[in-house]
Amino acid sequence: MSDRDEWDYGPFKVGDVVECYGLAFDYDRIGKEAEIILGKEERSVHHEIVGHCSIICYCVKWEDGGASFVQEKHLRRRKPPMSGFTRIM
Repeated sequence: MSDRDEWDYGPFKVGDVVECYGLAFDYDRIGKEAEIILGKEERSVHHEIVGHCSIICYCVKWEDGGASFVQEKHLRRRKPPMSGFTRIM
């Protein structure tokens, strides 16, 4: 990612507010905000399409109250705005 990218792609910590992108199965969650509620670790999950698998992911709580496991590659948070000031010495 470039220095001017407005997004931060992790790692994340519990309590961070993130946005999801690039989800293949839960496409209705793309662009939705979520809060990290459990840190990154390997978890055993069951998905309706894929079945039982083990993935390294975060547990997030969605703004609508639901919770799910999401891989770090599908999470990002907005960086604070750049001030525009550059220091010249």
